[in-house]
Amino acid sequence: MDSNDGFAYSGSASETMQADDMQMIEEEAEYNEQGFSKQTQDTAVPIDRKIIKNADLRFQVQELEASTQRIQNVVKGHDGYISSMNQSNSNYSFDNRLQIKVPADKFEALLTALESESIYTDHKNIFSNDVTEEFTDINIRLKTKKDVRDRYIDILRTKAKTVNDILNAEEKIRRIQEEIESMEGRLKYLNSRVSYSTISLSIYQRVEGKVRRDIYSKSFFTKVKESFADGGSLFVEILLLLVRLWPLIILAFILYFLRGRIGGLWRRKKNN
Repeated sequence: MDSNDGFAYSGSASETMQADDMQMIEEEAEYNEQGFSKQTQDTAVPIDRKIIKNADLRFQVQELEASTQRIQNVVKGHDGYISSMNQSNSNYSFDNRLQIKVPADKFEALLTALESESIYTDHKNIFSNDVTEEFTDINIRLKTKKDVRDRYIDILRTKAKTVNDILNAEEKIRRIQEEIESMEGRLKYLNSRVSYSTISLSIYQRVEGKVRRDIYSKSFFTKVKESFADGGSLFVEILLLLVRLWPLIILAFILYFLRGRIGGLWRRKKNN
């Protein structure tokens, strides 16, 4: 009896110890994220700043196709690439909008090279976003999350005795792993934005009095169909016109009738 009681007490103490371990780990993680990480951000000096560079540029060129080709060569020469290109024409201009990605260390040099194609600049906007603080914060929280995950894994391997203990530890690990993957994805995105700058370039060529040409000729059956439609519309218009002119039509019939009667009386009188 004493042996059974001792076994029950030992199991209860083990479960209490594991629950205390998990609670302590969570409290330490919360302290690290809210306290230690903030203190580290305030005191740490980053090795290099993480800055996302962007530019928005629009200018006129002498000849659109030639300038587009030269711009493609210049971008390639600066180890960049064009992620999108959209050309459009109107009666007064030819336009081309390009999205350019270039290594951050060649951002300014490429901008200068692109401007050499301009004969008139509409606007040039350069703006940057310093993400050093966010980058540092995510790195610190990521390290904390990984430490917490590893401690839960240790509990799962060495201290989890019951099915409930195992499930609780696995759930903690799964949740923390999802947070780790989300942070790693954000860091990857920030690194890509920092490594490659973005230039939104719009160029255009002025065209004086350009007349659009039809891009296709209508087929015979299309013309026949349109002719039938036009004929039907004309017939309806004629009927509507007759309806509008009904007073004049009645008056014309009356005059024609009176003319015939008067003419007949006049002829009989003349014969008599």
